[in-house]
Amino acid sequence: MMLALAGTATAADAARDMDTIRQRIIDTLVPPAGPAPISEKEARGYLDALQADGRWPDIDYADAGRANWKPGGHVRRALVLAQAYRAPGHVLKGKPEVRDKTVLALRWWIAHDLQCPNWWWNRIGVPESLGRAVLLVGDEFPADLRPGASKILQRADGGDMTGQNTLWVCGVRLTRGLVEKSPEVVAAAMRRAADEIKITTAEGIQPDFSFHQHGDQLYSGGYGRGYSTYAPAFARLAAGTQFAFPPEKLAILAQYLLDGEQWMIRGDRFDPSVIGREITRRGHSAAPLAKACEDLAVLGSPRAAELEAFARRLRGAKDAAPLVGNRHFWRSDLMVHQRPDWYASVRMCSTRTLNSELVNGEGKKSHHLADGVTLVMRTGREFDGVPPVWDWKRLPGTTCEQGPFPAKVQSRGETSFVGGASDGTYGAAAMDFKRGPLSAKKAWFFFDDCMFALGAGITCTSDNPVLTSIDQRPLRGEVLMGRNGNTLAAQRGEQVLDGDALVLHEGIGYHVRSPGAHLKADAQRGSYRDISDPAPADEVSMDVLSLWVDHGTRPSGGKYAYVVLPALKQGTQARTPVQALDNTEDLQAVRHPGVGVVGAVFWKAGTLAIPEGMTIGADRPCVLLRRPIEGGVRLAVADPSGAASEVTVTIDTRLQGEGCVWSPEKKCTAVRFDLPGGAEAGRTVVRDLR
Repeated sequence: MMLALAGTATAADAARDMDTIRQRIIDTLVPPAGPAPISEKEARGYLDALQADGRWPDIDYADAGRANWKPGGHVRRALVLAQAYRAPGHVLKGKPEVRDKTVLALRWWIAHDLQCPNWWWNRIGVPESLGRAVLLVGDEFPADLRPGASKILQRADGGDMTGQNTLWVCGVRLTRGLVEKSPEVVAAAMRRAADEIKITTAEGIQPDFSFHQHGDQLYSGGYGRGYSTYAPAFARLAAGTQFAFPPEKLAILAQYLLDGEQWMIRGDRFDPSVIGREITRRGHSAAPLAKACEDLAVLGSPRAAELEAFARRLRGAKDAAPLVGNRHFWRSDLMVHQRPDWYASVRMCSTRTLNSELVNGEGKKSHHLADGVTLVMRTGREFDGVPPVWDWKRLPGTTCEQGPFPAKVQSRGETSFVGGASDGTYGAAAMDFKRGPLSAKKAWFFFDDCMFALGAGITCTSDNPVLTSIDQRPLRGEVLMGRNGNTLAAQRGEQVLDGDALVLHEGIGYHVRSPGAHLKADAQRGSYRDISDPAPADEVSMDVLSLWVDHGTRPSGGKYAYVVLPALKQGTQARTPVQALDNTEDLQAVRHPGVGVVGAVFWKAGTLAIPEGMTIGADRPCVLLRRPIEGGVRLAVADPSGAASEVTVTIDTRLQGEGCVWSPEKKCTAVRFDLPGGAEAGRTVVRDLR
């Protein structure tokens, strides 16, 4: 890949290309059109408050916080002043006082060179802001400060980074190369950034287009969100220069955005379960990805129409085409389901993946974030502001002991049979759940109009009560309960429901088919400090709807079954369209009569009887979907453990196609599925048979 200077390139060519990149960076910091990126009030506030020695009086320069390091605000304020100085149309543009105070603030920092206990600030956070400020001041930046600035920028050097961290340091290196007018440094930064655009089983873009950072940990909406904007931005900066990224790198980025990121987004919000410890921060906007889509489309992506549709959804265009389908991310134990009117996901954890993390005091209660968390959304904003008041031992979809939190937040799953099967339209997910003394067989089935969740074999050997949370979300408006068309408004507080209860709230229906169901509609209180040390300790209060099944103490063989109907209109009688065919520790299966789809989790080899007088079987544990198509059936099969190389499915219909063998004696067709291994172990194999 030609990212170093070509043999025919001249010094003039290098200077011209670097000027192009420099101007493109400046245009992102201070756009030539539109309103100035920095308000006059903010800039003047920093300008007036800066002391004669170059410090701001309200910054605690002795702070040693790891996440929100207060001294880091110094260089960010200097960057704000630099932006005001250069921004076209800004009232402070070109004012000598603004330039002088920007330089004064940078001079103080370079002289004192404060260090944070968290390496990120020293190698990325501070150098990034400082380098951009120096770039904006340009040739007016004093020569005597340049060596000190370069020393700070050089801290981004080194080859020990991966994933988004790599792109961050490459951004700093690129800025250093432009400040120092070094084509070699610019070329090295661009080359390293392009090299990080790859599909890997280490940290970064996974073969299923989910994103991992900090080990085998799903971070598509956290570090992966930064990657999804930084990488296309790098590519656009380099376009048309000798540093341009090759087409195969641009193709990977388009796949990552379209086959990964967009599936985990509803409206302009990332699914809260895919953002890692950033769930403890306010706001999880996916809106910046619209610019990433634009960058790739401009660069000539063959999937430009899809990128445009994605960008339009992010920007809230009313006529934007909806994303419809089901996708299982086998590398990250995640299934997502998109429909025009709703979205659902289930986040799981296996021996192959990590649940979440506690880093820099963020994520203090995230122990159960991958224990089968099931989120149903319509707009994508349903869970905004919820984390500080959440009961983190009742996260939606989880079966959990109601005792103390485990001593350690981060852990791997304890079982390997975790995953799912997807045919692209419908999906079935399964989790052989085990956490300490608690175990359960959990399954989810996703259709056009509903999601069906089953639990069996719920057993716990501790004395802590156990419950399965169906949902826990902000209470908005009236809650209705009823059966047989009769509804009544639920009262505030807690109440026990019968064994076949219907609850309707904000257009979402919950049909609970289990005894021991409870409903609570009341205020819950907490603070961001409860979940994140750097966050404010102010109390937050929110009315919350909580719905769960109580399994009691020391359950043995407990069960649950519930259906979520996410697109009901108020006053509409809810009808559960799905039939439960089996719910045991050996087999969990459902059937949707409307579309004829059968989903099954075979926890062991067995046979499933379907009400139409048909049977379907598997010779080993697997997850499968059976869907009727014209003249035959579509079968989707996966081994969530990723251990099996093949599985044979038997179906009492004569079928022809790859792997089919008809047995006249048994009057069934045996269909052999060769399953993928290696990095694709756990991926679904789909086959149409007629």
